[in-house]
Amino acid sequence: MAAVNRGDVPVADWSGEMMEVQALARQTKDETDGYFDIRKPDGSLDPSGIVKGWAIRNAAGIVQRAGISDFFIEAGGDPKHSWRGGILFIEQTPGLEGYLVDANGRATPTTGFGALCLP
Repeated sequence: MAAVNRGDVPVADWSGEMMEVQALARQTKDETDGYFDIRKPDGSLDPSGIVKGWAIRNAAGIVQRAGISDFFIEAGGDPKHSWRGGILFIEQTPGLEGYLVDANGRATPTTGFGALCLP
């Protein structure tokens, strides 16, 4: 990205993957009314907020095309899986001991003290 932001790599030389990430970033910016924008105030591009999810999605596609339907991909705390699981809260939170997550192929990131469990 440093080379792109310096102008060393013109748009015409960007890879197909880079163009896909840029298109996804534009779509996300439009869908969030500009709240999510990979362009920094100085005009440089920083796709780090979208690239990890894009890579996880692509990895899941590779696994699915290989005929595997039950899988779990975790990349730095952002999982994607094809199974139903639950979140069990280890902290004592009155009335909130856990809940069931039906991911349906979507990521279910969590933060805090908890554990992802299989039913």
